[in-house]
Amino acid sequence: MARIATKNGLRDETKKAGPIDATSKAYHSARNGIQSSEQFAQCMSDLIADLATGKITPEVSNAMVNAGGKLLKVVEMAHRYGVVNQRTQERSLRLAGKD
Repeated sequence: MARIATKNGLRDETKKAGPIDATSKAYHSARNGIQSSEQFAQCMSDLIADLATGKITPEVSNAMVNAGGKLLKVVEMAHRYGVVNQRTQERSLRLAGKD
């Protein structure tokens, strides 16, 4: 929290969460998307490092961790309930829409 000088004295102003810093490690890990568990683990590791060094705000970190958790949930659901594609042998789960 920052203290801002005003005509009427000092007031507290909370720092608003801004976009992720383009020099952060997590930005470079996530910018092309995450397709593997290794990429996910590297992105989360970079996220922790960026948070510790102050390159990203706790709010941005929290949003990225929440999004990562939802990504893992979709992967888990596809593994558990998905149908195997006979051509690629990959599991897929239709979340909405028609065939």
